[in-house]
Amino acid sequence: MNDVVLNWKKLKKFVGKANGKRTLDRPYTHKENKQLLDRADPRMRVVILLMVSGGLRIGAIPDLRVGDFIK
Repeated sequence: MNDVVLNWKKLKKFVGKANGKRTLDRPYTHKENKQLLDRADPRMRVVILLMVSGGLRIGAIPDLRVGDFIK
């Protein structure tokens, strides 16, 4: 089983070229989080803190139920 020889020349043809960073996404900074929290009402503060602490995306918030938070 260990005597399999790979043809690396052929395999390298299938690998794409590295273009650097593929997305422009980045996490919010502490300063940006503070600005959001300073301007938010209590209900929105809960949503912001939940997203920041849990790493949730915006699309995950509507699907959450109370049972999701109970152990």
